[in-house]
Amino acid sequence: MESPFFLELKDFILELGVEFTVEKNFIFFSDLPFVIEARGLFDNIGIIENRVGTTFPDNKYCRVDEDLWNSKGEIIKDIIKANLQKGERIFARKCSVVNLDAQTANDFFEKHHLLSNARSKYRYGLVYNSQIVAAAAFSESRPMKRDDATLESYEWVRYASKGSARVSGGMGKLLSHFVNEQKPQEIMSYADADWSLGDAYEKLGFKKTGATAPVQFLVNKHTFERIPLKKLSNDNKYKSVEFNQDDWILLLNSGNLKFLRSFSLL
Repeated sequence: MESPFFLELKDFILELGVEFTVEKNFIFFSDLPFVIEARGLFDNIGIIENRVGTTFPDNKYCRVDEDLWNSKGEIIKDIIKANLQKGERIFARKCSVVNLDAQTANDFFEKHHLLSNARSKYRYGLVYNSQIVAAAAFSESRPMKRDDATLESYEWVRYASKGSARVSGGMGKLLSHFVNEQKPQEIMSYADADWSLGDAYEKLGFKKTGATAPVQFLVNKHTFERIPLKKLSNDNKYKSVEFNQDDWILLLNSGNLKFLRSFSLL
């Protein structure tokens, strides 16, 4: 029997007018190389399969967790619409690059990125028809040892497009602008393995160099609050909270894929 969460997800896709088939908790699309895994809050909790590059090597893949569907549903719907080519397509060559102040970038990522905002030093946006349609944020540089050399390395901490829009060439244009301005020797970034295999980074010249372990979360069954286990011992606000099995459940994500690109000759 399908859960209310899975039925709601299917109803949303039906409203988009896209043909699909269902196998267990996976949704396949006949005309697009895209797969959705719907994971209910009580489905195989604590079990992580090796999805990265093995189960669906020729398809874009995303995993929709029930708690995020309830807490970040509008962003998830926009991501699905973009992957199903149901959003507006905008060409980056028709956009202009602007510097973003911290508050503007924060507001954009809070609204359009699943992980919300992150600390950054360099922030840029793509503007089309007087609106910001994509944004990228980079950290300050840090010295990193690579073989016998020490490089100034930056982290690409955020990229997001507005709503369900597909900004063709958007990542590349913002990356090029940052590279031209800051002349980095190296840039690193992470792809959330629940949502991407990192093919967009590889198209931009990045190489996959590793992966992080899955992150454990406690999820509230009623409010869908998601708390990383590592945060519990470091944040005083949770020290008096009772995490019992009636109200909380353990969930693991798929970890992150790490990507690097060297610009040592710049």
